[in-house]
Amino acid sequence: GRTLKIGSDTTLTLAPDQRIVLRPRSDCLLLTNRDPDGGDRGITVIGGIWDMDNLRQSPNPAWRDWSEPPRKPLAERPKAFSRDYYLGAAIYFENVSNLVFRGVTIRNPVTYAFHICRVTDFEVSHIRFDFTTENPIKGNMDGIHLDGGCRRGRILDLEGATHDDLVALNAHDAWCAQTNAEISDILIDGIRAEGAHSAVRLLSAPEPVRRVTIRNVVGNFYCCGVGFTHYFPERPEGTIEDVRVEHCRLRPIPAPPGKYRAKQGPMLFFNERIRLNRITFDDVLVEPGE
Repeated sequence: GRTLKIGSDTTLTLAPDQRIVLRPRSDCLLLTNRDPDGGDRGITVIGGIWDMDNLRQSPNPAWRDWSEPPRKPLAERPKAFSRDYYLGAAIYFENVSNLVFRGVTIRNPVTYAFHICRVTDFEVSHIRFDFTTENPIKGNMDGIHLDGGCRRGRILDLEGATHDDLVALNAHDAWCAQTNAEISDILIDGIRAEGAHSAVRLLSAPEPVRRVTIRNVVGNFYCCGVGFTHYFPERPEGTIEDVRVEHCRLRPIPAPPGKYRAKQGPMLFFNERIRLNRITFDDVLVEPGE
């Protein structure tokens, strides 16, 4: 019924099938770190099925008017990031060094499954996404969502379909991020997804995204495979550089039925207003769509 907080130099180990479920109408995170202001270090979480149980929480505040019947917001949306504002994410870590999150299933978040900001020297690996319901629509249901200040990270072996970006590297994220800053030195290796929204999104507006390797992505996607994006038209031009995309098999499919319809784009998608420097593709196959 309240957010579990984990501190420095702590390991939490659960059986793979042990379920941690958020009590109905709790409207809070399942898990976060204890000291985001001062910073934490050496946190390891292994195992478990982390279930936000989204139908029994308040709806995504960005889409609450799509609820049936429409729902009033819990609170007015702040002009800047606030940890007290209910965003609908399941798990959130901020200002952590040496974080390991491994062998976990994340089930039915309201918005982001796993959200980090200012996290360095981290590994997120062997993650399964079990998204079977949404509240009220599939918008914003990311898998692994990185915000500014994330550096030297390894994201390995992800499986399952998410309803928004399976991995998002958002150096600028407006009021959703505590910090808008450079994201750099990230390895993404191993994504398997059938019927997902998109595999990897890189976003710069103007904070840069640098030195990223994306490899071994296999699946079919109804929005895009890998996106180089800007998104915020009012923001200065972005920079994405030193990115390698290799050993990928991407296939476009139609968007699933429902009220929320993602706009289908190319499997390799490039926004305007981005400077791209040293972007390389090796052994990347875009298969014919349906």
